[in-house]
Amino acid sequence: MSLFCFYSSIYSQPIENKSKLSVLYVGGSANWENDAFKNEEDKKADIQRRTESFESMLIRYFTRVKAIDAKEYRQEMSNDYDVTVIDGTPKAIAESKETKDASGRTTEYIPASYLTEDFNRPMLFIGETGAKLGRSLGLKCNWYCLCLDANALNSRLEHEIFKGPFPVKITQEIKPTPPDAFHYEYFLGHKTPETIPMWRVQTKGYATDKGFRIGMVSQPWGFEDSPDAEYISSGVCQKTLDAVALGRHGNFFHWGFAASPEYMTLEGQTVLANAICYISKFNGKGVMAREYLGGRATREYLKERKYYATREAYNKSRESDLQFNTRMLELKKIAEEKKAKDEKLTRLEQSTLNYTTLPEKPFEDFLKTYQKEFYPRFGTNSEAYIKYYDENKNYFYSQDALYVISLDEDVKSLGIPYYDKRLLDKTIGMLEKGEDVEKAKRILARYTMVDFDTPAQWRNWYEKNKSRMFFTETGGYYFMINTYDKKIPGNDYHEKALKTNHPIKYW
Repeated sequence: MSLFCFYSSIYSQPIENKSKLSVLYVGGSANWENDAFKNEEDKKADIQRRTESFESMLIRYFTRVKAIDAKEYRQEMSNDYDVTVIDGTPKAIAESKETKDASGRTTEYIPASYLTEDFNRPMLFIGETGAKLGRSLGLKCNWYCLCLDANALNSRLEHEIFKGPFPVKITQEIKPTPPDAFHYEYFLGHKTPETIPMWRVQTKGYATDKGFRIGMVSQPWGFEDSPDAEYISSGVCQKTLDAVALGRHGNFFHWGFAASPEYMTLEGQTVLANAICYISKFNGKGVMAREYLGGRATREYLKERKYYATREAYNKSRESDLQFNTRMLELKKIAEEKKAKDEKLTRLEQSTLNYTTLPEKPFEDFLKTYQKEFYPRFGTNSEAYIKYYDENKNYFYSQDALYVISLDEDVKSLGIPYYDKRLLDKTIGMLEKGEDVEKAKRILARYTMVDFDTPAQWRNWYEKNKSRMFFTETGGYYFMINTYDKKIPGNDYHEKALKTNHPIKYW
């Protein structure tokens, strides 16, 4: 029996009404991590097995399916299919670039490109492929953590992908909350539950099956701050309970679970098929808000800043460092013993050979790390930090740098939150009246991607578009327009970069 026939028989229930959608599967990845293979031939066989598993599953649900290796893929191929499923890394159309200064510090980084920004065909990413292909596009399918296991949780079961077109009944089971979720209670403002409903997507996962491929979750904060993105489900991982395991940004769907259909439940397979049908509806829609800078601070980040100003956070950090030291020294000892016996080391074991224990930091150094620009002002006064963040929570903005926030004194002086479109109405009014013109211009330049010569032009643009304006923090702290019409000014990042002579920054 061929592998194809074998996989076809795994779930033999016939699909009465196949979807007429055509699907292009782009493979090239394996079911297991590299260390799980004895040699390259075993890995190649597993990649082929995975491809045939996907092909067999897709043929059960869709009338036209084509499977190719990622090395063969070119984005124009997607024009011939309703949906493209990416499960491998295609050839880059532009390689990454990194510029460093004399001290070796990176001053500019441009990620590799695999798709052009005008690509607007429906595409579904498996595992970490969304972070790879989406980096240069500014997709919110970013690399928050490669730590997603086998179960989904916090699923919006009212969402379309859990309804059809293929019927599916999600079987939830109450299980202990992933232990890492308790580390993030300061984000929630309430107690993390001891148990939580879950449903099984995969029959195997890296936590229970050593060497199994790991899934990826994306950052949740700001994921839905634009109308072109939606959170659908989280999963068991080492991050927050709302880390994005399933989500959509524009015409792209993030399926963070990494297993092939061979290692998926029937529920998981059916939801995946429904997700393919769902993303097909966004053909031609594209992306509006783009998250070029994955580490941009948002309002949620203030909660973290407040927490990391406390002694409690410091003490927990010390405890965590001690546990990490203990674990790493144990692994180092194992690695040294294996090396002495001339046994093969895993990548993790190899990395532990040069490990030295983390030094114990005093509270002052802890605050210098987590409070950065505000430490010179508040020192070790925890209450002063918390008061400062609370009093100014509506007036911070994030520059083009990782987790850097600044107090916008211009906005604070007007008493209007930076994300409230009344700010635009107010500043345009200031231009019209000739009041604090320079301040008004600074605010408009900071929070919009347009530039007009006269107050009348500003007013005309605002009045025409205010009913469909939204504010995106992850997209750059801009007021944008809920439209895919490129003729309407307000959403063009590249035009903004040209006008300000500030190139788009990535990280």
